[in-house]
Amino acid sequence: MSKSRIVFSEAEKEIIRQAVGDVWQEIGCDCLQAIAEAEHKNVETITMSRKHVIEVCLDASRPEEHLRRSKSPLVTIDFMQRYAALDYQALIRIVTPAFPYTRYGM
Repeated sequence: MSKSRIVFSEAEKEIIRQAVGDVWQEIGCDCLQAIAEAEHKNVETITMSRKHVIEVCLDASRPEEHLRRSKSPLVTIDFMQRYAALDYQALIRIVTPAFPYTRYGM
């Protein structure tokens, strides 16, 4: 499958964004806590940039795991093949709207 031809409907993009948002909900507090501990600061004062939030959420295929568990009829074998064929920059363009703020914290 040619990476330049990978197309998702708006509904499919929203499913991807939801999966990445769910990952942030699962790991966000732990990420912020780890930074606070490493910097010897109060976790309430720690924030992460949108770029870093997206990066940690896309790490280790966690969104893919969420998508595989999805009950949505849009998540088909074809959908997962197109998702797997996406290059990293295309995936970032799809998920960025899921993170409207420039910084994320507690």
